Amino acid sequence: MRTRTVPWNEVVDWYEQLRRKGWQLDSMLQLIRFLASSDYAAGLFAYTSHDVLGLGRVADFGAGDAELRVEFNLVRQVFRFSYSQGENDRTPWSQQCGAADGQRTLEHILQRRLRWFHRGE
Repeated sequence: MRTRTVPWNEVVDWYEQLRRKGWQLDSMLQLIRFLASSDYAAGLFAYTSHDVLGLGRVADFGAGDAELRVEFNLVRQVFRFSYSQGENDRTPWSQQCGAADGQRTLEHILQRRLRWFHRGE
């Protein structure tokens, strides 16, 4: 199954609409605005699903195929980053952090853990 990715401006609009509807997504929206305006945007493709942002390295990537999922727990105000290499990956890894550490943690994952980007790229 392929995932339909959308342009970054649509990702930002989606989360802004959810926030206007009362979702407490300020931290998630801040992280998405950062990504959309960063150098990462050109090399990341995204899909949206309420409190989940799916990221891949190619447009319309396969479900769970080298996918980084960014979930935001509205109640606890905690990010959870999880990565699966393929749809049948039985041991995806995950990492959590507080809302204030979302950007720093995501950049560490993109650069060091997944090696999708290098400093200065």
